[in-house]
Amino acid sequence: SAIQEIAGTFCLVGIGGTSAGAIAACAAAAAEYRRRTDGSFDGFERLTKISSELSDAGRLRSLFRPDPQTEDLFERLESILKGNMSWFGKARLLLGRNRFFQQIVNNDFGLCSGMARGKGADDEPPITEWMADLIDELAGRTPGEDPLTFRDLHQAPTPEALRDVLGPDRERSIDLRSVTTCVTFRRPFELPFRLDDQKIFAFDPAEWARIFPERIVKYLVDKASQLESKTLVAQGKLPLPIDDLPIVVAARMSLSFPL
Repeated sequence: SAIQEIAGTFCLVGIGGTSAGAIAACAAAAAEYRRRTDGSFDGFERLTKISSELSDAGRLRSLFRPDPQTEDLFERLESILKGNMSWFGKARLLLGRNRFFQQIVNNDFGLCSGMARGKGADDEPPITEWMADLIDELAGRTPGEDPLTFRDLHQAPTPEALRDVLGPDRERSIDLRSVTTCVTFRRPFELPFRLDDQKIFAFDPAEWARIFPERIVKYLVDKASQLESKTLVAQGKLPLPIDDLPIVVAARMSLSFPL
C-alpha cells in the first residue's frame, strides 16, 4: 500500500531493498517498468493485493517448504517454534544433532532451497518460482517471454517530466539495487554487480537448476553463451551475464532462508 501511495504521485527512480525487502524492491521496480512501457498502473494495483494473499492461513508456510532431505528436521524445529514439542522430542533432537547438522550441510547449509514443492502442495509454487512469476506479471510480461532483467530496467523509457531532472547521461532509468554477501570473499556485494565483476563471477547451470526455475536458468545459459568471457568454462561453469541478469536472481541472492 505504501508503494502504491508513493507511485500515485511520484515516478520510482531509485529503488533498493535487502533480504525480504529485496522482494518488495524488485516487485516495485517491475510495476514501475510496466508503467514506463505501457502507461498502465495495473502493476501497482496488483502489488496491493499481495499482502492479503500472503496473510491467508498457511500461505507463507507453503512458500517456504523444506527440501525432502531436510523435511524431518524442519518439522521438528517448527514444532519447537510452535511450542508443540515435548521434552522427550527435544532430547531426541539434541541427541541427533550431528545427524541433523549433516542434513543441513548436505543441503547447501540450508533447510529450504526455495524450489521444493513438498508433500501434497504441487499446485502451489515455491518461493523462488513464485517470485519469478510475480515479477514478470507485475512487469506485464506474458508466459513464455524473457524474464525482466536489469538491462530492461536501465533502458526503460524516461518520462518527459523526469528528463530535465535526471539528465541525458543517466545510465539507469530505473535504478534497482540490492545487497548480497559472498562467503568466498568475506564481504558484501551490491547487485547488480559491476561489469568488472564479470571476470570473477561464474555460475554452474546444474547447481542453479536446484534454486531457480528452469526458464530462468535457460535464459542465463543462452546469455552466457553470447559473452566473450571464458571465466571457469573449463570447470563446467559459465560467466555470469551482469547486464542481462534477471532481477529475480538479485532477490534470491539477497534473501537467505532460515538457517
